[in-house]
Amino acid sequence: ADDYWKTPAELERDREGDCEDHAVWTIARAFALCPDADLRLVVGDAMTGRHAWVEVGDGAETWWADPTPGYGTPVERPWWFSGRMPLYAYRYDGAHFSEQFAYERKDTG
Repeated sequence: ADDYWKTPAELERDREGDCEDHAVWTIARAFALCPDADLRLVVGDAMTGRHAWVEVGDGAETWWADPTPGYGTPVERPWWFSGRMPLYAYRYDGAHFSEQFAYERKDTG
Protein backbone atom coordinates (compact mmCIF):
# COMPACT_ATOMS: atom_id res chain seq x y z
CA ALA A 1 0.00 0.00 0.00
CA ASP A 2 1.12 3.56 -0.63
CA ASP A 3 2.30 5.59 2.32
CA TYR A 4 0.14 8.69 2.84
CA TRP A 5 1.92 11.77 4.16
CA LYS A 6 -0.34 13.83 6.38
CA THR A 7 -0.54 17.58 5.95
CA PRO A 8 0.67 19.69 8.89
CA ALA A 9 -2.99 20.47 9.73
CA GLU A 10 -3.86 16.75 9.78
CA LEU A 11 -0.92 15.97 12.07
CA GLU A 12 -1.93 18.77 14.43
CA ARG A 13 -5.55 17.55 14.43
CA ASP A 14 -4.68 13.86 14.92
CA ARG A 15 -1.74 14.49 17.25
CA GLU A 16 -0.05 11.38 15.87
CA GLY A 17 1.79 10.31 12.77
CA ASP A 18 4.84 8.50 11.49
CA CYS A 19 8.31 9.84 10.81
CA GLU A 20 7.40 11.29 7.39
CA ASP A 21 4.39 13.11 8.86
CA HIS A 22 6.54 14.72 11.55
CA ALA A 23 9.21 15.64 9.01
CA VAL A 24 6.59 17.26 6.73
CA TRP A 25 5.22 19.27 9.68
CA THR A 26 8.70 20.40 10.73
CA ILE A 27 9.69 21.42 7.21
CA ALA A 28 6.48 23.40 6.63
CA ARG A 29 6.91 25.27 9.92
CA ALA A 30 10.63 25.90 9.33
CA PHE A 31 9.92 27.22 5.83
CA ALA A 32 7.43 29.70 7.27
CA LEU A 33 10.23 31.07 9.50
CA CYS A 34 13.15 30.77 7.06
CA PRO A 35 11.92 30.71 3.45
CA ASP A 36 15.49 30.92 2.09
CA ALA A 37 16.67 27.77 3.87
CA ASP A 38 17.35 24.61 1.88
CA LEU A 39 14.90 22.19 3.50
CA ARG A 40 14.88 18.50 2.65
CA LEU A 41 12.95 15.49 3.80
CA VAL A 42 15.56 12.72 3.83
CA VAL A 43 14.72 9.02 3.82
CA GLY A 44 17.26 6.38 4.68
CA ASP A 45 18.22 3.47 6.84
CA ALA A 46 18.55 3.95 10.58
CA MET A 47 19.28 1.45 13.32
CA THR A 48 15.60 0.50 13.48
CA GLY A 49 15.01 0.27 9.72
CA ARG A 50 13.74 2.77 7.15
CA HIS A 51 13.27 6.24 8.62
CA ALA A 52 12.74 9.88 7.59
CA TRP A 53 14.28 13.04 9.02
CA VAL A 54 14.87 16.69 8.14
CA GLU A 55 17.96 18.36 6.72
CA VAL A 56 18.35 22.13 6.82
CA GLY A 57 21.09 23.99 4.99
CA ASP A 58 21.89 27.67 4.89
CA GLY A 59 24.72 27.51 2.35
CA ALA A 60 27.43 27.44 5.01
CA GLU A 61 26.32 24.66 7.35
CA THR A 62 23.98 21.71 7.32
CA TRP A 63 21.89 20.73 10.32
CA TRP A 64 19.79 17.62 10.71
CA ALA A 65 16.72 17.15 12.87
CA ASP A 66 14.67 14.10 13.73
CA PRO A 67 11.32 15.42 14.92
CA THR A 68 9.70 12.01 15.46
CA PRO A 69 8.46 11.92 19.09
CA GLY A 70 10.39 9.50 21.24
CA TYR A 71 12.86 8.81 18.45
CA GLY A 72 14.68 11.92 17.56
CA THR A 73 16.64 14.87 18.65
CA PRO A 74 15.92 18.56 18.22
CA VAL A 75 18.57 19.88 15.83
CA GLU A 76 22.11 18.58 15.59
CA ARG A 77 25.11 18.70 13.30
CA PRO A 78 25.36 15.71 10.97
CA TRP A 79 27.76 13.71 13.19
CA TRP A 80 24.78 12.76 15.39
CA PHE A 81 23.37 10.91 12.39
CA SER A 82 26.56 9.01 11.58
CA GLY A 83 24.78 5.68 12.09
CA ARG A 84 22.24 6.50 9.40
CA MET A 85 22.52 5.93 5.67
CA PRO A 86 20.55 8.49 3.63
CA LEU A 87 19.09 7.04 0.41
CA TYR A 88 16.95 9.73 -1.19
CA ALA A 89 15.38 13.08 -0.40
CA TYR A 90 12.75 15.61 -1.38
CA ARG A 91 13.16 19.41 -1.42
CA TYR A 92 10.36 21.71 -0.26
CA ASP A 93 9.46 24.93 -2.08
CA GLY A 94 6.89 26.30 0.35
CA ALA A 95 3.94 24.50 -1.20
CA HIS A 96 5.13 21.17 -2.61
CA PHE A 97 7.80 18.55 -2.21
CA SER A 98 9.98 17.91 -5.26
CA GLU A 99 10.23 14.63 -7.04
CA GLN A 100 12.42 12.13 -5.19
CA PHE A 101 16.12 12.55 -5.91
CA ALA A 102 19.11 10.41 -4.96
CA TYR A 103 20.76 11.64 -1.80
CA GLU A 104 24.46 12.25 -2.00
CA ARG A 105 25.91 11.31 1.35
CA LYS A 106 27.76 14.11 3.09
CA ASP A 107 30.70 13.69 5.43
CA THR A 108 29.18 12.97 8.82
CA GLY A 109 32.59 13.20 10.51
